[in-house]
Amino acid sequence: MKKALNIDEIAYDANMGCTIVRHYLDFLIENGLAEERSEKGKTIYAITERGAMVYRILNFQKYIEKLTKSLRVMDDASQLIPIISKGTDDDKEDTEE
Repeated sequence: MKKALNIDEIAYDANMGCTIVRHYLDFLIENGLAEERSEKGKTIYAITERGAMVYRILNFQKYIEKLTKSLRVMDDASQLIPIISKGTDDDKEDTEE
């Protein structure tokens, strides 16, 4: 896991303004997904174990959705192959006559 970051570092990495990041951090902290710490007089933020678990679940869900989409495409293609092959066979018969 990445080290804890201050709000400026998070905003820079996320390409967002500090005010918006603060809003999201408040939500994450309220829901136990991130925590605020004080280190060497600076306020830093880190993901909690619960936050890491939610992150992994969301990534797995994205993976499953991508896999499902790929399987649908493969299923559609497998249904088209016999139709395309039949058309090719008909063309061969026409040229042989």
